[in-house]
Amino acid sequence: MPRIFYRAEEEGCVAALFGHTHKPLFVQCDDIYLINPGSLTLPADGTKGSYAVVTTSPQGLEGSVIYYEEKKNTVPKPAKVQGGYIRGLLNYSDRF
Repeated sequence: MPRIFYRAEEEGCVAALFGHTHKPLFVQCDDIYLINPGSLTLPADGTKGSYAVVTTSPQGLEGSVIYYEEKKNTVPKPAKVQGGYIRGLLNYSDRF
């Protein structure tokens, strides 16, 4: 992390977003945010997964790491989508 921090500082960045460790992180060091969203599918911190939400504006940066929690029976399963002309176009759009 020190390399990421120093590189962000050299480049005049407000934040450095990185990943690959699968460990969530959202900290401010001096005037630079270090942000790692973690992983939804392969978390390395023992949780069910995480992701980051970051909002930027002229006033600054704000955000957080959100931890996924499976909630059973709170959202009904969607009905199976029936195929049609539009669905066929979407499925084969890379062939146009």
